[in-house]
Amino acid sequence: MTGAEQERLRQQLGWFGELALAPANGPDPEARERLLSAARRSAVVQLGSFALTLGGGFVGAILLLLGLFLCHRGLLRGGLSFSGNGGIYAETFAAYLVLFQVLGYATRWLPASNARLLLMAAVMVASLAALAWPVLRGVPWSQVRRDLGLGAGRRPLLELFLGVVSYVTALPLVLAGLFLMLALTGLARQLGYPVSPFGPAHPIVGLALRADAWTWLQVALVACVLAPLVEEIMFRGVLYRHLREATGRWHPAFSVLLSAVASSFVFAAVHPQGLLGIPVLMALAGAFALAREWRETLIPPMIAHGLNNGAVMLVLMLSTLN
Repeated sequence: MTGAEQERLRQQLGWFGELALAPANGPDPEARERLLSAARRSAVVQLGSFALTLGGGFVGAILLLLGLFLCHRGLLRGGLSFSGNGGIYAETFAAYLVLFQVLGYATRWLPASNARLLLMAAVMVASLAALAWPVLRGVPWSQVRRDLGLGAGRRPLLELFLGVVSYVTALPLVLAGLFLMLALTGLARQLGYPVSPFGPAHPIVGLALRADAWTWLQVALVACVLAPLVEEIMFRGVLYRHLREATGRWHPAFSVLLSAVASSFVFAAVHPQGLLGIPVLMALAGAFALAREWRETLIPPMIAHGLNNGAVMLVLMLSTLN
């Protein structure tokens, strides 16, 4: 096998390609043992993380049921009040989508380098310029901040804690989304649709698998800091606000449910994991929307979002460390 063929095998099959190039009783038993050792460590990390998720899901299910009970009894006060600016926020979200796509396309013309993720970070931050639209349309910035939840909330330290609670509460929904994703993946394979052997995953995962410390630092910045900040502002702040205002005359429970589902679907659909990744992403986004409905600030959904991305990154890092 030529060097080019070996490299093609590595690119197409990843770890499996590496294992095929280090067969049992081959000339390099040490390379095979390193690969198998990494696989065993990865399996332990994956099983451990799944066990923790199941345990957290059990606790989260209790918290979710408790929250629904308290809400039904009228003991939970929501943090959303209508201002009549919902239509302007629809325009703001559209401006954000256009701005994000245009800026992202523009970065493709820049030379590739080991700072590509920093360009992504710059695009995410620059896309927040769409928040100028409601001000240009005559809504005072102080009102925009209140409408979108851009404040510390009634009790800032409590909001941080409630972010953790929101993430734990999201876990049973995530598990349900995960099982649905696995079922759809199996069905797609049965029907002959091309499905990656690793399932739906963000492209950043492929980059992280070959990452050095500098790349991991960029991944942490984008995934754990900027994505929770920007996406919560735009999806749970702007889009969810618009949907709640648009359905405000309906029964509150139906308005919340429809707004959460619709905004969560848009959130999942614009991510690059593809159709099979939609159930899990919708489950997460739905939980973030409920946290936004509950509190008058975006801090809890931002914290929950960051915890989720950080947990995924930690599992990925522990699974791939040499």
